Amino acid sequence: MKDFDKLKKFKHIYLHPHGLGDLIISMPYIRRVMSKNLNFALCVKDDVYNCGFFNNFNFRDKVFPWCPSIWNNSQTIKSFRKINKLTRALKKENINTFYLLFNKKENRRLQICEGLSRKLGQQISFKEDIHGEVYLSDKDISSAHQKLKKEICFLHTRSGSSLKSVIPGKLIKYIDLGEFSLFSPFQTNNINLIFAAQLLSKKNVVVDSIYMHSAAALNRDIDILFVSASVKRFFNTLKPTNIKIHKVIYGNFFDAIKAFAYYDLRRYFKPKNLERR
Repeated sequence: MKDFDKLKKFKHIYLHPHGLGDLIISMPYIRRVMSKNLNFALCVKDDVYNCGFFNNFNFRDKVFPWCPSIWNNSQTIKSFRKINKLTRALKKENINTFYLLFNKKENRRLQICEGLSRKLGQQISFKEDIHGEVYLSDKDISSAHQKLKKEICFLHTRSGSSLKSVIPGKLIKYIDLGEFSLFSPFQTNNINLIFAAQLLSKKNVVVDSIYMHSAAALNRDIDILFVSASVKRFFNTLKPTNIKIHKVIYGNFFDAIKAFAYYDLRRYFKPKNLERR
C-alpha cells in the first residue's frame, strides 16, 4: 500500500468506503474523536480525499486516501475483497482497523455514533440536532460570492450513481426562476466553493445525495428534493430534520433509466472533440 508507514503511528484507523454524503453526516463524531485521541486516523476514498473537502479541516494531518470503495461505478454491486485485504494488512501491524456498514432502515447518524463508540471502546454522545459538518473558509465564501454575478438557483440533479439521479428537465419545470440563473455543481478540486454557492443561493434544488446532506450541515432549507425509487422506501431514516424540505419528488424506474441514458450513455458516446474543455 502507498506510504504504508504514514499509518503505522496510529493505533486506530477508521476506513470510510462510502461517499461524501455519508462522510458529511459522520464528521461531527469523527472530529470529536480526533480532538481527543491523537492516535486516531481516517482513511477515505481517493476521490473524496482529492475533492478539497478537508482543505479547512483542523485535523487534516490525520486524514488519508487509499480506502477502497465497496461499490462498483454504478453503485449496484458490492465487493469487500479490497477493503478486507487492507483491514487485515493494517491489523497485522497491531492497528485497530475497522469500517462501518449501515442498515438502511435505521437512523444513519445514530449508527455512525454508536459504531465509532463500539469500535473505539469509548462513549460518544449522540447529538440529535447535529446533521453534519462542512468546513468553509471566509475565502471560499468570498470567492463564490465574487463569481456568482446574479442571484442563483442551485440545481443539482446527479448523484454518485446515475440510477439515483434525474434528468434536469424533470425538476426545472417545478422551478419559478424569475430573475435567477441556474448554477449546477461541477467537478473541482475544491468542493467547498460549491458548498459556498449552495449557501449563497436563493433557491436550492437537489437530489438525495451529497448536497442534501451539505444543505443540512449549512442549515440551508431545500426547495425541491428528488428521491430515487431505490431510496423511497427508507427515505424517512435518511432525510434531515433540522431544515425544511418544501417539496419532495419521488422518482420511479423510468426516471432511473432516463438518467442512466442521459449521464452515462451520452458521456460514453460523446465525441472527444465536443467534450467540455
